[in-house]
Amino acid sequence: MSWSITTLGDSVDFNPVVRLSTGQQYPFVPMEAIRPGERIVEANQTRMAGGGAKFQDGDVLFARITPCLENGKIAQFRTSNLRPAFGSTEFIVFRAKLDKLDQNFLYYLTLTQSVRAPAEKSMSGATGRQRADINAIRQIEIPLPLLATQRRIAQILSAYDDLIENNTRRIAILEEMARRLFEDWFIHFRYPGGEGPDAGLPEGWALRKIGDLLSFSGGGDWGSDAPTENENKEVRVIRGTDFDDGRVGRQMRAPVRFITARSLATRRVMTGDIIVENSINAKSRSSGKPLWISDGLLGHFDQAVIAASFCKLYRPIDMTLGPILYLHMKRQFENDEMPYFQNVAANGIANFQSQRYLSESSIALPSDENLLSRMSEVLRALIDTTLSDQIRCLRATRDLLLPKLISGEIDVSTAAAPELAPALDIAAE
Repeated sequence: MSWSITTLGDSVDFNPVVRLSTGQQYPFVPMEAIRPGERIVEANQTRMAGGGAKFQDGDVLFARITPCLENGKIAQFRTSNLRPAFGSTEFIVFRAKLDKLDQNFLYYLTLTQSVRAPAEKSMSGATGRQRADINAIRQIEIPLPLLATQRRIAQILSAYDDLIENNTRRIAILEEMARRLFEDWFIHFRYPGGEGPDAGLPEGWALRKIGDLLSFSGGGDWGSDAPTENENKEVRVIRGTDFDDGRVGRQMRAPVRFITARSLATRRVMTGDIIVENSINAKSRSSGKPLWISDGLLGHFDQAVIAASFCKLYRPIDMTLGPILYLHMKRQFENDEMPYFQNVAANGIANFQSQRYLSESSIALPSDENLLSRMSEVLRALIDTTLSDQIRCLRATRDLLLPKLISGEIDVSTAAAPELAPALDIAAE
């Protein structure tokens, strides 16, 4: 196998020229559209051409500002219509010189510590606004195999990302089915044997306050107890930035050590819990998001806890109600039924006191325990799938293989790519 050592500046065009017409609308990619651990980013909006990084299909977007770079905000831009696009001023755009470097291989190369670590080390500027030095990045030395080997490495790693994307789409379909079933059964009363919304509240059903069905805890500082047997305990910390459409684990956060008994008691997360991100962005007026805790999420650590006061923990008193309460809360947030709150801080983050409103909101539930249990099990099967666990395993395997393939430690001729699973044979109608 023939490998050489070169520099990124010798093989990559940085911020290549992309021309946009003044006064025209173009696809736009904000920084928040990039999710660490996901290869592809697509434009989720359009804006009038203006300042910002400019790029085209296939270009790599590399966050240069703290903490986005440290968090791994690196992605490859994809568009179906081949239109040029632009985005955050905090992106550095990488484009391979195709006679030396495969563009897909370049994306995976930028994920490795051989590129990220020197880029992070080059950061300078005011605290909280430090940026990587593009000239230092140009000088980073990289291992470079032959183009055919580069393409094979990218093909293997892309197979993992394709499978992750496929499973992510499956989860979205299942979650949409769960949402529609919940609304049919608990909002419109079109459940098996029900007469529908025109009949009003069905016989044997009653309105129950959410505050009577959940216990509330979480928040506060980390505690200052004397060392206990829990000191040195490695725990998973779930932060608001982990939340994504009711799921967690786009990127596994570093565990925390030295947790005290007091903070473990108030912050510990258990299977079946519901966590709500308890802050909003006052500028975008984006609402908080509930998160369902499944067995697969907690299986990676002995214990998990929630972070600080911007997360609240809700534990169903009757775990049978867990999926129903989660979907009820998710619907409230998505439909903007939760009032926005005051106390906007200087950074634009507002304290969003969801507990007060959730406690007073109501849900209609049947008194027939068998009916309620059957409904709950159907909804649980849709939202608590093994697909999320498969995604985490695929990511872990890909991340393990990536540096070994890029460095040549694993011979590409012996490395196998995973098979793409068949498409999910269901549809949310």
